Amino acid sequence: MRRLTLIFALLFSVAAQAQSWLGAAMALSGCSSAEEMDQATIDHYEYLHLHRVRINGSRLSALLTPYQVATVQDYRHRCGDILSSAELALVDGFSEEKVRAMEPFISFESSRRPGEAVQDTTRLRLKAIARAELKCIAGKLLADGGELLQAGYTRRYYFDGRSGGGTFFASCSYPGGRFLAGDFNLRYGEGLLFWSGLSMDQTSTIDGFSRRGGGLSPSWSWSGDGTYRGFAAEYSRGLWSGMAFASGSGFGGRVSRLSRSGSYGLNVKWDGGVAASADIKQHLRGADFFGEAAIRPGAWAAVGGTRVPLSESLSAALRLAALPSAWTGRKYGEYSAAIGLKYGGGGYVPIAGKTGFGSSEKRHGLDAVAQLRFLPIPQQDPRRKELKLTANWGYRADSLLRLDTRAIVRLRSYEPARAELREDILLSDGLVSAKLRLHGSWCDGPGLLTYGELGYTPGPFQIWFRSTVYSTSSWASRIYVYERDIPGSFSVPACYSSGRSLSLLASYTRAFRSLRLKSALRLSLAQKKSGTSAGLKFQLTIEL
Repeated sequence: MRRLTLIFALLFSVAAQAQSWLGAAMALSGCSSAEEMDQATIDHYEYLHLHRVRINGSRLSALLTPYQVATVQDYRHRCGDILSSAELALVDGFSEEKVRAMEPFISFESSRRPGEAVQDTTRLRLKAIARAELKCIAGKLLADGGELLQAGYTRRYYFDGRSGGGTFFASCSYPGGRFLAGDFNLRYGEGLLFWSGLSMDQTSTIDGFSRRGGGLSPSWSWSGDGTYRGFAAEYSRGLWSGMAFASGSGFGGRVSRLSRSGSYGLNVKWDGGVAASADIKQHLRGADFFGEAAIRPGAWAAVGGTRVPLSESLSAALRLAALPSAWTGRKYGEYSAAIGLKYGGGGYVPIAGKTGFGSSEKRHGLDAVAQLRFLPIPQQDPRRKELKLTANWGYRADSLLRLDTRAIVRLRSYEPARAELREDILLSDGLVSAKLRLHGSWCDGPGLLTYGELGYTPGPFQIWFRSTVYSTSSWASRIYVYERDIPGSFSVPACYSSGRSLSLLASYTRAFRSLRLKSALRLSLAQKKSGTSAGLKFQLTIEL
């Protein structure tokens, strides 16, 4: 306990970095916490943070929606390159809130004079990247009979080294489109037909009600799990665009059209059977509408909703979904309705360590969602249902201190009710970061988790230290917590029973002209009732 107190005292003696690339990725994905994100999304945004998208470049689809890509290109052809975040916020399809979240992933390099119109000079470009992953967990210590350590030594010791997966892709860009071979992701519409990788909860915040489709993009994952492997091509001309792909799991395509108020798409896929869908995103008199309907022999699915601004600081959203078990492939279907409110007010507070656009945020921010789901199991339990209430409140006390509170209540007809309350305290001066989390849960008994984290991020060098302690009465009261790891190793373990852990993550990036070296090292020590384990992970990346 004395050690834990000393660690927390150290954490609060320094300032913290409140807004990181991970926080921005959560804002763009519509998630309220890292625990709700999937590995494909984490890998994608982590790569974009290290290889920022040039707004005045050619690979905008890696971050922007097709409509945003079209408006950016139209703006540059009329007014010249975009030179700042404030200027980008004025482009159709963007806002200050969206650009603020995009800032860790974009840059504004330009070789043209201000106001010089951009001409179509797209040339043939070739690019190829291969990634291999080697995982090594060393020094894993186990003990017999539940005893952790006796007489200063362990009863057994072994070394476990195992290799991971790998990914590769080669792309060829040409006027109006590109061709890609290797591992890639398809993310279109609301994800009923095309959405590679895992799926996250879409009802934590109202920003997550509608998905941000990234379209066709190379896979940045080191493991390659959940991606397509094969060939894909896309081409656009004017307001029309098309995509086609072929992989080991099937083939298909998409045709879409942009307008000044939205986008519309038709999708077809064959993976042992034919399936098709139509999706729409429409902006009408200040309100946003979205939806997708899909069908295949013997199954169908639909999702849709809207987001409406009620005032300058308040907006409301509605999401409806019908996903029968015949479509999802699970033993139960899902029919759900979710409503939510989002509020931001109290004036703007400056953020320490930031200047210019995005250097302040509103003092209060509230995002509340209520969702009712019917989850019938045909011929077994046709009346299964769940009511989930979620509230996220952020408070910017001053330029250094921010408080984030999250409360969740789940009332289910098929298992005991569950409640969670979490408080994050963050300090920030833009260089050093400190964070304290207190997380409590209740389901057939109490659960409690707390951790303190200290980070130092002076440019190319970063180091993070974390100490975690938890205790739960049962598996039902388990607590999920995101752990920082080496790139491509996304980890959200379930903490149950009792235990504690320490971890240290360090990374360094260095560029030598066309050569880029990135290294990452993670040391960890975890103690549970079942034993004590130590881990070592090292990763070296070379890019040309």
